[in-house]
Amino acid sequence: MTVFWHLLFAHLLADFVLHGNRTFDLKRRIPALGYLLHGSIYFACLAVCTWPFLNIPWVETYYYSLNGWSTVFLLALMHSLADMINRADVMELEGCNTAMFLCWQLIEILMLFVAFPLMPAGALPLKRYLLGGELLLVVNGSLFVTYFIMVFIHLLSRDFLDGAYPTLDEKYLSMLYRLVFFLLFLLPGWYGYVLGFAWGGWAVYYNTYNRSRTIDDSSLRVIVGSTAAVIFGITTRLLLY
Repeated sequence: MTVFWHLLFAHLLADFVLHGNRTFDLKRRIPALGYLLHGSIYFACLAVCTWPFLNIPWVETYYYSLNGWSTVFLLALMHSLADMINRADVMELEGCNTAMFLCWQLIEILMLFVAFPLMPAGALPLKRYLLGGELLLVVNGSLFVTYFIMVFIHLLSRDFLDGAYPTLDEKYLSMLYRLVFFLLFLLPGWYGYVLGFAWGGWAVYYNTYNRSRTIDDSSLRVIVGSTAAVIFGITTRLLLY
């Protein structure tokens, strides 16, 4: 699974952290240029995050063999084509953008899972590449509860509540709240569970009974964000311990 966690890290970087509003606008105004730019960034992230593995065989059949470079290029190409097919990528499917977002993200992550190579038993030094196995799990989980869930909540709000894109404060304060919630669950022993649920309970109470709502601006964002932090926090904790 070593290479898969690196591929997932690259996917989250390229599809969320480095996929800003300018790239989104470019996809809508000049689709060919927008998808070319996004595909190039996706390829670069995949290549950098799997650099030590690119010269070994990834896909081997009776008729052909593909090394990491060829596989990463095909993954980036298929990702760009999937984005072009998925009109929810530019929010053109009112009422079902959220469902399509989840479906296509699942497909794209499954493509990474199918393509990654199984490392030989003697390849121990490669396991320390980039962030190391355990830290990479934490980073991937952090990106899921911040950027991935931010997009998911926005699409839910847009599809069902006619909500607008969150403001800078709403977006980043909410992401920080979920990140802290997620990281508290990773503390060793029973402290993680106690502090995690205490943080979540305080935030929900504060958002409900304080009119200023410094932590968040909507009950939807608090409830969905808190649920996601609990799910990803406990899942990552089980993988770590």
